Amino acid sequence: MKEMTKVSHLPTKMGVFIKKTIQQSGKVRVIVEGNAGAYKLAQLREAVTAKTGLETGGLTPDRAPRVVVYDVAPTIQGPEVEEAFKLTGAAKASALYSFRNGRNSKGAQNWVVEVDGATRNKLVTKGRLNIGWTSSRVGDHAKLTICRRCLGFGHIATKCPAKEARCGKCAGRKHEAKDCKKAGEQKCALCLDAAEKQCKHSPGGKGCAVYEKKLRAFVKTIDYQG
Repeated sequence: MKEMTKVSHLPTKMGVFIKKTIQQSGKVRVIVEGNAGAYKLAQLREAVTAKTGLETGGLTPDRAPRVVVYDVAPTIQGPEVEEAFKLTGAAKASALYSFRNGRNSKGAQNWVVEVDGATRNKLVTKGRLNIGWTSSRVGDHAKLTICRRCLGFGHIATKCPAKEARCGKCAGRKHEAKDCKKAGEQKCALCLDAAEKQCKHSPGGKGCAVYEKKLRAFVKTIDYQG
């Protein structure tokens, strides 16, 4: 768009590094490097609007891929996980956190690791990673956080900015699922609000059309080529 050429100097001046721009349906989507902070992005949006009059939406940070390594021995810690990735030739491998399934509090753990695109592509295709004395399964880890208090995306209940709670069981307001006293079938507040046909599931659970749509949009921001 011609208007964008008027402000081509702004990203460099403000310390925001642009990875690529994509023109879609008459709009320009801007992908920025993942190290750009939210404050800088907000400043850049305001500056573009002020100088061009264009309405700006979100500038999308380019996210590094994340993979999950399943059933890792409980004695193995982050540095050892990262070393296993480096032995495969990984240019980047940051072990972020581990988690266990269900009530398995002492057994095998699963590690979430942020990697470069080439490493993700190689390991997800292979499906396995040699770590310790075992060959562990590897898969993509692309998921969205849903607040159990308000059912909003991108934050957790302890940092929820919403004024009102929303029930993840009955879809009612002013209470959470843990405090719900209504009997009856499960209802997804997200899909109810979006007028989806299928709403008999938990928010973000299997069959949640709203979650699946947002997840597809999220996956498009991941740099699988870097």
